[in-house]
Amino acid sequence: MRSLPRPLCSLVFALVCSPVGCYVGPADEPVSRTFHAEPESVNFGYVASLDFSEFVEIELVNGSNSDVDIEVLRFSDDSDSAFSLGAVPQTLPTTVDSGDSVVITVAFAPPTSGVFAGAIEIETNSSSVGTLSVELGGCSTDPDCTVDVGDDDDDDASDDDDTSDDDDDDTTGSGGGDI
Repeated sequence: MRSLPRPLCSLVFALVCSPVGCYVGPADEPVSRTFHAEPESVNFGYVASLDFSEFVEIELVNGSNSDVDIEVLRFSDDSDSAFSLGAVPQTLPTTVDSGDSVVITVAFAPPTSGVFAGAIEIETNSSSVGTLSVELGGCSTDPDCTVDVGDDDDDDASDDDDTSDDDDDDTTGSGGGDI
């Protein structure tokens, strides 16, 4: 930690100063201060094959200090046409002002019996965000089926989508495209 003289601190770094000095250096931005999705992942659980879940709201929140343009909304290539967007911005690109948000909705409609995982990719003009992903998952094999969605916070990415204890996770399909 490096301290600066108090007069300089009060003029230039007033927001990051404390009575003991100022911190100068990189810091991780808290999620609430960035462009992010709430929730970061959606697990639809069980939905019968050829049935349709209710739409789930995903709020795209701009907690940054600058406007962010959403340029493209699309499903990841591995989404197997099992997910559907409902409410989306009327036109793209659309600007989300600093401190504002926009809501999109997504539903799960499994075309066959299986376990499905994918993501909504939100491409932005923000150099700090780039493309934001919202992980999606659901299953249609039986009411007790499960799917792991999102990060399990153990920092081992190879285990995040591990369903090796699940005998119903063999799915194939074509990916989605730009929306």
